[in-house]
Amino acid sequence: GAVYLYGMWAAGLFPGVDLTLTAWVAAPVCLVIGLFYALFSVIMPRSGGDYVWATRILHPAIGFSMVFFIFIVLMAFVGMEIPWAIQWGLTPFLSYLGYGNIANLLSDPYVMMLLGVVYYAVCAVITIRGARAFVKAVWASFILIIVGIAAYVITLLLMRPETFATVFSQSTGMNYQDIISKAIANGHPSGFVFSATMLGIIYTILNFT
Repeated sequence: GAVYLYGMWAAGLFPGVDLTLTAWVAAPVCLVIGLFYALFSVIMPRSGGDYVWATRILHPAIGFSMVFFIFIVLMAFVGMEIPWAIQWGLTPFLSYLGYGNIANLLSDPYVMMLLGVVYYAVCAVITIRGARAFVKAVWASFILIIVGIAAYVITLLLMRPETFATVFSQSTGMNYQDIISKAIANGHPSGFVFSATMLGIIYTILNFT
């Protein structure tokens, strides 16, 4: 999810951001945070994660408050997974392949709600079956994500910008260069923006830690 949000939304949220630079600057910070997590996991090998560490190192009230905040944030994201997957993933993909009727059907709020119920029912079954089933599901998801990212990156590497522009224009009926020109005319920066990149660094750290 974080990779998707980072790669697909960051450029829109922070016009003029240099995503490559944000990744290089944020990587050391993320590495330090990751090392702390690894260290705490070795020193205090108990289930509970952040709650256990914050409770024992700082104060139980701080540990509870922090985990309660994380719980509220995650609960807020629960209802977004299926709509985001459909609106930003399946719908454009199916429309591009010519299955507009299926894309419109999936975009219906009631259909998305039904798919969400099925999705979370499957998640509940996996959780009830225990840690072994959960680990297998996580590994399967991880492999699927890596395959998707690899296919995405390889496709971009093999396609020249000119080819992408031509395919985009043919598939959408819009002129690729006209869209860029109109965006610049309406205030979208055409190059590097320092302030946007600084904000992008924070966004990158939050998405990868």
